[in-house]
Amino acid sequence: MLDYLPADRRPDPLELPGSCTARVALMEAALGDEGHLVRLAVDGGYDGIVIAGAGAGHVSAIAAEVVGEAVARVPVVIATRTGAGRTATRKYGYPGAEVDLLNRGVIMAGALSARKARLLLWALLGAGAGRERIAREFALRGRSAG
Repeated sequence: MLDYLPADRRPDPLELPGSCTARVALMEAALGDEGHLVRLAVDGGYDGIVIAGAGAGHVSAIAAEVVGEAVARVPVVIATRTGAGRTATRKYGYPGAEVDLLNRGVIMAGALSARKARLLLWALLGAGAGRERIAREFALRGRSAG
């Protein structure tokens, strides 16, 4: 059963930054992906990355290594590319699966689509949020898909 919040228990809206120059890349994990786009985004000066991962938020083992390197420089959020459902947090631990990625420091989007996750990360970066607040907001707002 999904853990959606009732409408009356949804989090307060975020205050949007007056102007935001944060650059957040949105990309999709693909079969055989070696993480080249992740590397390009980090080296290109992006402030954050959202990856639409396979299944419940997975990338290839090779891409997982690159994602782990990226996390040291920018926040990396993993969403699901399935079109419905949520990212997992404790089911699979193989290289590139959610447990491995969480151990590398990624933030899971929960029930937020990749596009919604990108907007949330953009707003948080624009408000000057650090990694801890970003992780808290995704944990809270990723519980409901609304």
